[in-house]
This record gives sequence, structure tokens and C-alpha cells, in this order.
Amino acid sequence: MAGTDEDAVAAADDALYVLTAVLLTPAKFPSVLGDDYPEACAALGLAPLADGYGLVLGQDGDGARWTVVVDDVHNASGLRPLLTAIDQFPSARRAAVYSAGADRRDADLIEQGKLLGDAFDRVVLYDDATVRSKRPDGEARALLRQGLAQGSRVKDIQDEPDHGKAIASVLDGIGAGDFALLQSDEAFSGPTIDLVRRWIQQN
Repeated sequence: MAGTDEDAVAAADDALYVLTAVLLTPAKFPSVLGDDYPEACAALGLAPLADGYGLVLGQDGDGARWTVVVDDVHNASGLRPLLTAIDQFPSARRAAVYSAGADRRDADLIEQGKLLGDAFDRVVLYDDATVRSKRPDGEARALLRQGLAQGSRVKDIQDEPDHGKAIASVLDGIGAGDFALLQSDEAFSGPTIDLVRRWIQQN
């Protein structure tokens, strides 16, 4: 049966037709406006990190559809304020792509896993190939898993050592009202942003 004009309009309203990328960094508030960066962060409930934040917002006919945040946090002291900020974004489901990054103490990795497990429904663990590690392959992910197992919220924990595939698995499963945290490599955030850009272009 052929679709009606009303069906076409409804489909168009549901389509992903607006994408907003927000780069919030001190460089966006140069010169005498530099003091506005902490104020802008405070208004969003974010810690004024020196490297700033990258936000990608997807919208459809009903408004905000999903939120993706790219951040390079790799320790518990940075993760706590980030998770506090994430609470400011209403979301039906939360997913995170996360890695240990450079070598850290066992207890630190377990603590990070616990924080993630309390804040996210799904966590995909990967290996950061941009930094050297003395640990055997998979050991850091196993320690993060120990912490995740203590989390109160997480229901789905996956291992995908390849960073790009880990990001793709989260982005391909994102739905209306979802929130995703994509951790960038510790050495450089550019490749993660490029992956998100390509995904946007393809979708």
C-alpha cells in the first residue's frame, strides 16, 4: 500500500535533520573575554578543564534527539566532575567508550570502573594504542571490569580493543534520548573527533 502525504510528513519530522557541534574551550573566549570560559562552564555544570569540551547534539522534529560528548578524561579525579556535568543532560540511556590510557595503579583503574558502573548503562572498553603500557594485553580492561562489576547502574559491559570499532558500536546503537561519552586517545583527541565527523556524514 502506498504511503500517504501524512506518512511522508511524519517520517520527515522524525528524521535527523539538525546537527549542532559545540566546541567549548578557553580559546573560544580570547583576550579580555577569557574570564567568560569558567562562567560558561559553570552555567553548564562543567569543570573548566584546560582542554575544553566537544559536544555534538542531534535533533529531530521533537527537539534534542541524542547527545555525544568527546572528552580525554583518563583518571578518577577528572572523571568525577565530568560525571557530575553529565547529570545535567537528561538521557534515557547512557553509553561510554573508555580505556585505561597510560599505566596507572590497579586501585585507580578499579575506582574508575566503579564510577563508570554507577553512571552508565553500557560501557565498551578498548585499548589505547597511542600510549605505551607495561601491562599485558587486556589486563587494564580486566581491572576496569572489576570496578564496573561493583557499579549500581551498568548492565552491559563489552570489550572491543580497537578504539574505532568501539566508538562505532556505540554510535551505531544510539537512539532517541540517549547520551554517549566517547573517550579520546590520551595522546591526541583529533582521531576521535574525525570518527564522529565521518559517522555524522554517513548518517
